[in-house]
Amino acid sequence: MNLQIQEFLSREFLGNSVSRYLATAAIFAAGILVLRLVIQRVVQRVKKLAEQTSTTIDDFLAEVLESVALPLLYCFLAYGALKSLALPVPADKALNYAGLAAGVYFLVKFLIALTAYGFTVYLRTRGSDSTLKKSLQGILTVVKFVIWGGAVIFLLDNMGFKVSAVLAGLGIGGVAVALAAQ
Repeated sequence: MNLQIQEFLSREFLGNSVSRYLATAAIFAAGILVLRLVIQRVVQRVKKLAEQTSTTIDDFLAEVLESVALPLLYCFLAYGALKSLALPVPADKALNYAGLAAGVYFLVKFLIALTAYGFTVYLRTRGSDSTLKKSLQGILTVVKFVIWGGAVIFLLDNMGFKVSAVLAGLGIGGVAVALAAQ
């Protein structure tokens, strides 16, 4: 019986033994358990502390921890667990691109949230002017577009695409928009 288990665990599928797959799954499961127990408690404590203060920056940080940092940690946990396997070159390359895309996605989410928070604080200091609020919402839309555009160009550049033509097109488009705005 023991010999059959060892034989089963040493079988290879796609370049990895069954025992290696099990170890990867165990690492992933343990990582999820740690994240759920430790990080979520940290987020809960930060939220409780944020509720006790009158400033809004700590509320913002608690929200960012929960909506950006925690999912990012889950993604990197999955990335790290899968990187422990011996993957074929195309699968490894795809995993690297997926990890990069996840990192960029959560960085963009953070930058947009930070910009929106900055606009909210600015609006609070200036009073509740509806025209200013609409203007800031319009500016935020443009900022989101610029951040997402930069993120896509960054990803394409890191994936090996030539982005110089895209950047030239954006430059020509920017000139056209500027002339039309006059």
